[in-house]
Order: sequence, then structure tokens, then C-alpha cells
Amino acid sequence: LPDPAPGPEEQLLQKERIQALERALNTLSARDRNLVYRKYYYLQSTAQMAAELGLTPRGVEGRLHRLRRRLRKELGGELDG
Repeated sequence: LPDPAPGPEEQLLQKERIQALERALNTLSARDRNLVYRKYYYLQSTAQMAAELGLTPRGVEGRLHRLRRRLRKELGGELDG
């Protein structure tokens, strides 16, 4: 059976992807970075974020959508609409 652990090349690629993401996140304002961390690191719901930040859920969703597009562009990914 093949070893499920990533090899040295995959480990290097993963490290480079993480560093690129950190650089991209650092281009965001503190407020926008906070939204990204709340949603994708702390896994907060949109409703919870909206209530705590004094925004509407739709407003939070819109900001997150724009932030994902910006990060995807920053990281050289394809835009899908």
C-alpha cells in the first residue's frame, strides 16, 4: 500500500500555498481579515457574525463573497463568475 503521508515535494508545495495565503490575507484590512478568520477559522455562522458585528446576514455574505473573489484573484485562481 502507498504511504498516505505527503512526500517532501507535497510538503513543500503545501508550505508555499500556506505562505501565499498568509501574504494574501495580510493585504486585507483588519476588518476584512477578521471576517475571513471568523468564518473559516473559527467557523462562525453568518447569522452569528452579523449579530455580533451589527450587520445583516446578507451584508456579511456579500462581504465574504467579495473577499473570496479578491483572495482568489490575489492567489492566481480562476474567477467563476
